[in-house]
Amino acid sequence: MTVVNVEDKIKITDGKDTLNIDGTKKGAVTITTEHDMVHDGVMYHTDHVYDEVADTASVAMMFVTRENEPHMKMGIGSEAKARYLFYEDCTCATVNLGTIVSIENFNRTKNKITVASAFWKGTQMNAASMGTELHHGTIYGSTSKQQNIGGGVRDGVEWILKKNTQYCVKVVNLGGEAKDVGIHFEYYE
Repeated sequence: MTVVNVEDKIKITDGKDTLNIDGTKKGAVTITTEHDMVHDGVMYHTDHVYDEVADTASVAMMFVTRENEPHMKMGIGSEAKARYLFYEDCTCATVNLGTIVSIENFNRTKNKITVASAFWKGTQMNAASMGTELHHGTIYGSTSKQQNIGGGVRDGVEWILKKNTQYCVKVVNLGGEAKDVGIHFEYYE
């Protein structure tokens, strides 16, 4: 075990792992896993906004994993009341996945590229291809044509996704008229 004091920072190391202590505050310096993944250049995000989704219509966004097991959080926003569903093991053929969505690395100084991919679909997918429902919920926005009160959810749960699997988030507009819907994926590999 080695202890080194450098510029009000104390480093304790066993040669493999290091614990940093702030010399001024006398406390361990910690950062979240997500923050660490941003620094490592393996934290990514993607999203899509669907304009004027008709009342009772649904939209979907696919997320396809490859050889990694991404850790993902999702965010969903709606201008009105909406229902969202999260599915695993969707069985869409590659040609039916939808339009590819750009995926950006949070660390703009790294050129690492994700192996996962994301697609958006402007219409409901065949119910037989949806797979297993993992999670669902309601966004409690307005259903009144006189009010435009939306809502959103950023599910704080981090999902650890399976390798080589298709996932889908489906959102159904329940707002009484056409409203915008947005879906956001944030993940690290």
